[in-house]
Amino acid sequence: MTASRNTKIGLGIAGLLAVVLLIGAITARPIVESRLRGGIVTVLGDRFDSQVDLQAVHVSVFPQVTLTVDDVVLRKNGQPGLPPIAEIKELSAATNILSLLLYPHRINTVHIKELQLHVPPRRAEDKQPSKGEDPKANLIVGRLFCENATLEMLPMDPAKHARIFHIHRLAMDELTLDRGVAFHAQLDNPAPRGEIEARGHFGPWHPGEPSETPLDANFTFSNADLGTFKGIGGILSSTGKFSGLLNRINVEGATDVPDFRLTSAGNPMHLRAHYKALVDGTNGNTILEPVQAQLGDSKFVVSGGIVRQPEDKRKTITLDTKSEAGARIQDLLLLSVKQKPPLLTGRVVFQAKIKIPSEDRGVPERIMLDGSFNVVNAHFTKASIQEKIDSLSQHAQGKPDEVLEGDAVSDLRGNFAIRDGTIRFSPLSFQVEGALVSLAGSFGMISGDLDLHGTVRLQAKVSQTVTGFKSLLLKPFDGLFKKDGAGAVIPIKVTGTRDHPSIALELFGKKKS
Repeated sequence: MTASRNTKIGLGIAGLLAVVLLIGAITARPIVESRLRGGIVTVLGDRFDSQVDLQAVHVSVFPQVTLTVDDVVLRKNGQPGLPPIAEIKELSAATNILSLLLYPHRINTVHIKELQLHVPPRRAEDKQPSKGEDPKANLIVGRLFCENATLEMLPMDPAKHARIFHIHRLAMDELTLDRGVAFHAQLDNPAPRGEIEARGHFGPWHPGEPSETPLDANFTFSNADLGTFKGIGGILSSTGKFSGLLNRINVEGATDVPDFRLTSAGNPMHLRAHYKALVDGTNGNTILEPVQAQLGDSKFVVSGGIVRQPEDKRKTITLDTKSEAGARIQDLLLLSVKQKPPLLTGRVVFQAKIKIPSEDRGVPERIMLDGSFNVVNAHFTKASIQEKIDSLSQHAQGKPDEVLEGDAVSDLRGNFAIRDGTIRFSPLSFQVEGALVSLAGSFGMISGDLDLHGTVRLQAKVSQTVTGFKSLLLKPFDGLFKKDGAGAVIPIKVTGTRDHPSIALELFGKKKS
């Protein structure tokens, strides 16, 4: 009886003490909230070199100690013309009484709703000696969880568009502002539109220059719609890693686009690449180290940059590319023209400079490309064209009645330039047995129009290209067309379209338009 009675007395005293503590907490809440408000403004203002505004502070002590802050705004000192560096709709921090007593500078969890971060551009006047850290301000958060956040990288020129990332979820463990912290983030990439998931480390935060804050992570980039860019299509996926500072990020990874295509042609091609790049996270400018790429069965090396100039609304792509170990001409044709199967097959060695300026047109219309190529063992897949090539070879050798073996076009080479969706050749030449064809002119990548003019250098004399009475009629003209050691040099033109080409003599020269 005595033990039972003592237990009841103890429980009664404990309950009374709990009631007293609860009443005390409730009656002291206005004072606590007022002091906490001042403390939050001071700590955040000093740590982020900012003016701090907040709407309200609420404290509850049951079932755990919880602090809720509404509508927090941080405006960086000395930058009145820029948006706030941070805006928080609601921040709640929770811990239990025992943890608060034993570890006064530690908070168990922090939950943030609707966070907006505006990272200002790097400015020379921002460089300031860092302030000495207040050890009391170095709070530790065991677990921070944020939902619906926006990260906005502000450009140097206020007239330009900011680079915006939408972060669905962000989790950080053992967060403190004086050292790096582990994070897990899921976010939207603005261009090309897609989803990024990253796990790595962020910080410590650089208060004087936020763009100098370090970070590193492994990432996956999935469901990226290349249709974000006019003129191309396909769904891209990528895995890799990045490290550096917000304004200087080294990225390495691999990409895979099973259905890459130019919308003007519409033929999907498998595009793969392994890349290294230096990215400025504040504006998205990217410098590519040599990228190993593969389109279909053709391998290439690409280097260059994707950079927005101060006067431009969008980025300009400037690349140097060359084939590696001989690419397949049919892969390039499938990508660039609608026709299937491709007009030509063979191995091609080429190099080119590519520029896609920041114009509001599709990629095929605004791409600028200058280069040279050499195709070996080329074959035309269209029977009507190949028949003309075979016939040319027979007549050029002076054997118009014979069926000759070997129909390959050898040494197809040329210099070319692409502007406004049209390829211009200067010159374009190829050889078949007995003939050398040299042409200059244009081919419409979108329209398919052909307008090429040049000469055919024949092994045989003009009269030897035909038989019978026609041969006798042409005998007097052998001397007229004989030139530079060739049996004959004959002017020709190739007109019409890629589907219906027309090859004809041009004895009186090209007509002036």
